[in-house]
Amino acid sequence: VATTDLTTDSPTQNHTILSSNFTAGTVTLSEGNLTLLGSGSSVYGSSRSTFEIDVDDPSGYYFEARNTGSARDNINIGFQDISTALSATAYGGSNFYGLVSRGSGGSNQYWRILGGSTDVTTSVAHASNDWIGVAIKKGKVWFAINNTYVLSGNPTTEATPFLDINEFSSSRRFFITIECFQNNKLECNFGQKSFNYSAPTGYSAIQQDN
Repeated sequence: VATTDLTTDSPTQNHTILSSNFTAGTVTLSEGNLTLLGSGSSVYGSSRSTFEIDVDDPSGYYFEARNTGSARDNINIGFQDISTALSATAYGGSNFYGLVSRGSGGSNQYWRILGGSTDVTTSVAHASNDWIGVAIKKGKVWFAINNTYVLSGNPTTEATPFLDINEFSSSRRFFITIECFQNNKLECNFGQKSFNYSAPTGYSAIQQDN
């Protein structure tokens, strides 16, 4: 067993994972429910976190995901209102806010998703094994591709968020929602092991003590 496959298991290190009780479409969860694999056919598969995110929480949180599958298009990473039923549709469905890797129709770049629709490109092309960092604080969200925050964002100073959920939704509680298409495979790390890139100053792993 590789050391990268080992993680702490103790009552004081209870991190969020992807929930096998909340899935949609065709999806396989593995590696302690930290890896989400698409079906290989033309359908979506999604899951959401076991922990909720409260947009009124003044604390900052950080997690990472990496695409290690044979396909790169239509990976969705973001946040969805807890009252919205999980769906397996393009751009995460209604009340989904986050990032998507679009195909040729979106110039093979990462785009922003607002309420289940794309609205602006990051102008960053996606590639296999990209590390996607996600920072959230008080409903403001920043995305980094390989440690570079898109659209000039800076979570440490809270400047230029990729999106501010408060501007688009009155909901206060959200699940982290991950979605894959075809052969996409996303490996998530919510702090169970060392992050590939350091969390921004003032941001913590998503675990019960934080």
